[in-house]
Amino acid sequence: MPKSYETILVNNDDGVVTLTLNRPEKMNALTGPMMQEITDALEEIDLDESMRVVVITGVKNAFCAGADFGWAGSTDGPGAGVAGERNYRRMVLGLQERLRVFPRPTIAAVNGHALGLGFWLAMLCDFVVASPSARFGIPQIRYTHPNGGSIKSMIEFVPHRWAVYHLLTGEAITPEQAERFDMVNKVVPKEQLLPEAYKLAGVMKEKDPVILRYLKRSIWREKYLSYAEAIDLDNMQSAQVSVMRKAMGVTGPSGLEAMRAEKSKARRR
Repeated sequence: MPKSYETILVNNDDGVVTLTLNRPEKMNALTGPMMQEITDALEEIDLDESMRVVVITGVKNAFCAGADFGWAGSTDGPGAGVAGERNYRRMVLGLQERLRVFPRPTIAAVNGHALGLGFWLAMLCDFVVASPSARFGIPQIRYTHPNGGSIKSMIEFVPHRWAVYHLLTGEAITPEQAERFDMVNKVVPKEQLLPEAYKLAGVMKEKDPVILRYLKRSIWREKYLSYAEAIDLDNMQSAQVSVMRKAMGVTGPSGLEAMRAEKSKARRR
């Protein structure tokens, strides 16, 4: 990946890309330009078929402390005024849509605070692995109204009564609670955080990239569809996968052939 960035670090290790938020002096809080850099990096990754999985984490002891209100709330800087607010909202929406339906598997390795937009960023990933020092939440009630889709993330991934509790109190969610709420896939000791994320990345790297692309798209769409609509989408996406595999020259058996091979193998056992 030739491009360099000011607020993130991007490293590609044999198809597993680690995207590290790199503003340690601000606990990796997000500015508009930082969100644009993350979006640009994802665009660049998407153009390279050899990059198969993305792991997102933060430097030092924070994942992402949320929005940098020093930037977004300034009176004379790039985030100032109506135009600044409009640009900030555009960057939030741009990153959200890019990450939500990103065609590669994404793994959040949450090494510390994931608050506000940091919580939103982690929840947009397909998998979440957390360390015992991780803290999740929307603390904005202490000083402002939450923004950028963080409320939606809370009510989407946390049981309703607890979502209301944590939104209205601003109290952080511990890793133990996050496991109980099924917000995270696993909590591991801090020294095992990235190895665990890379272990999962290794599993996902072996999956068919075309099937993954369409399956991820189906998962997000079907959350809001009826069963009948979901069945129609499944059938359409399955046909598109077959066409795309041929067009991209993907080798290996089709889904139907693979199922037949598995059944044949099971019968021989």
